[in-house]
Amino acid sequence: MGLKEWIIPQDKQHLGVGATDKLSAVRWGIARKIVGAWILTIPASAVMSFTAYFIISGIF
Repeated sequence: MGLKEWIIPQDKQHLGVGATDKLSAVRWGIARKIVGAWILTIPASAVMSFTAYFIISGIF
């Protein structure tokens, strides 16, 4: 399934098209922050889910 099936707006900058011209066109500082956010998202959501589960299961 691609973006067209989900009807999500596409922006060439978000899809990394700047890298096709030359690698120096990519803002590597921003790319590192994005990758870091991706890496932190799953563990952070797991911790929040775990915490919410035990709070809710303690109430009921």
